Amino acid sequence: MTASGSGARAFVHIGSIVPVRDGWLVATAKLRGGAFSPDPPKVVPDLARAIEGRPRFTMAGINVPIGDASAAADGRRQCDVEAVEKFGLDPVASRHTDTLAGPRDFLDERYREVVATIATRHQRSLCEFLPELSFMEANLAKPLSSPPSSEAGLEERALLLGRMPGIDRILSAELDGVGPDELQEVAAGLWTTRRVIARMGRRLPDTPEASTDGFRMEILR
Repeated sequence: MTASGSGARAFVHIGSIVPVRDGWLVATAKLRGGAFSPDPPKVVPDLARAIEGRPRFTMAGINVPIGDASAAADGRRQCDVEAVEKFGLDPVASRHTDTLAGPRDFLDERYREVVATIATRHQRSLCEFLPELSFMEANLAKPLSSPPSSEAGLEERALLLGRMPGIDRILSAELDGVGPDELQEVAAGLWTTRRVIARMGRRLPDTPEASTDGFRMEILR
């Protein structure tokens, strides 16, 4: 594929989406060959705008459970069960842990928006990720030593993310109501999405189950 007939390969746009107090934190990046160029993140007020804005994503990671909301709320999906059994990570607890920006008492509202907005067709360009699982994968499958909202935890995760060129455009952003740990979460989503595009991403479980309404229930890492 070429761009404007010039012979240059076109950019691929990837994204990462994380629920925050005032809506959805969105990070984007352009990929072309081995080049990776992230853009400054932004907060958008509604999920539809986050996943269907311009430019359209070739693939985006989102830090919310997709498929069977009631089972996800109780950690009963197979991907949730395996996250606990294989990696010692509880997706429900991990997502509900307070951030440096404050309590995540807005999550139930965001999850209702997920159910109302995301359709099975969106899974062609949208994948579920769990930040702490992404960080563990980046850390050679070893658990991190400090919680994400601690000073040591921020430093530990920043070192892992620092392997991506230009990632400081995301990590150094100053957005009202967004904590530095949430910026790291959305950056971790870009790391995972980049792996998915490169066909290096791994599924949890290996063979995803389907919800009664047709969603693949899986966490990409």
